[in-house]
Amino acid sequence: MKKKIIFINIVILILVGCASKKLIFDENNKGEILQISKTTETKKPIQLKQTKQKLKGIYKEDKEVKKFIKSMVKNHNFKYNDLIHIFSLVEFQQKALDKILGKKRVKKPLTAKIKKPKKKRIRYGSWDRYRKIFISQKRVGMGVDYWLKHKDYLDKAYEVYGVPPEYILGILGVETIFGNYLGDYPVFDTLSTLTFSPNRRSKFFRNELEKFLIMVKDEKLDIDKIVGSYAGAIGLGQFMPSNYKIFAVDFNEDGVVDLWNPEDAIGSVANYFKKHNWKKDKMVTVRAKYKGTRFRKLKTGYKKTYSQKWLKRRHKITPREKLKDSKRVRLIKLSKGNFDELWMSSRNFYVITRYNHSAYYAMVVHQLGQEIKDEYLRQKK
Repeated sequence: MKKKIIFINIVILILVGCASKKLIFDENNKGEILQISKTTETKKPIQLKQTKQKLKGIYKEDKEVKKFIKSMVKNHNFKYNDLIHIFSLVEFQQKALDKILGKKRVKKPLTAKIKKPKKKRIRYGSWDRYRKIFISQKRVGMGVDYWLKHKDYLDKAYEVYGVPPEYILGILGVETIFGNYLGDYPVFDTLSTLTFSPNRRSKFFRNELEKFLIMVKDEKLDIDKIVGSYAGAIGLGQFMPSNYKIFAVDFNEDGVVDLWNPEDAIGSVANYFKKHNWKKDKMVTVRAKYKGTRFRKLKTGYKKTYSQKWLKRRHKITPREKLKDSKRVRLIKLSKGNFDELWMSSRNFYVITRYNHSAYYAMVVHQLGQEIKDEYLRQKK
């Protein structure tokens, strides 16, 4: 009987002791238990060392990934286990890698050849095909609607940065169809794939991955919800992560730089142009006249410049309308079905190519913007 009484007393003492304790958590450690302490004690909690997690998934044996994680921890104050966790969940983006490597998707062979009546084929040039991708009446109409909806901030961008609305709309229209297509590649997985897979631009993508992680951390973004292009470009203007800190602006002054917000996107595109030396109220490009149907006399493209006077005197190449304030010009050739269009372009045209290093890209931005402007002014009458 005495043994039973002693045993019961011991149990009671244990229960009383447990009831007077609570769990102390460190808020910065995501609920990890640091210490079990009595409520009556005022001692500071003793932090337990967090055990390092092991890398899992497709990169569990990848030395370069482990090296990258250590550099992010050392240089940018990331938590080791946080990076181990997200890199363990990466899904390989083969489709994005194929695009970077230039691999074309193999078409399935037809089971039987179907004879179709022959139609008279219209001959298209490389410019005709390229332009058709980006310029249509529907997209022009969407651009006009976007202008009407965001007129105040487009006007503000012109006042602050000197970039007319039609060129901002040209960029947004070409890049994401005014926010209607932002890409469907998970950006973290895509940049990880392109960084740690053999390709000639892996160093470039390593830098983009680093800047992307810093952006996500600083802006407290949900890394799983960010989608973009096959190269990791994000937002309405399709900025690469490395451009975020340099060119993105809080244009609506709400305290947040948000590339998915139309107002911030408008200001950020204009700021990008301005920082690349856009000249306010200067012409961009005009059609030129030359003898013949195919132009092969001189080197064309956005890099090479010529004196207007020399072009006129030596090769009889002249602008169809005056290209003001531009003594030196770039000759841009647009290859059409039966002839080449030749254009004279100024420094502002070159600025557009800083967004994408292609003369065709800059020209399609210009022409889409001009068509949107013409339709906007027509509707205002």
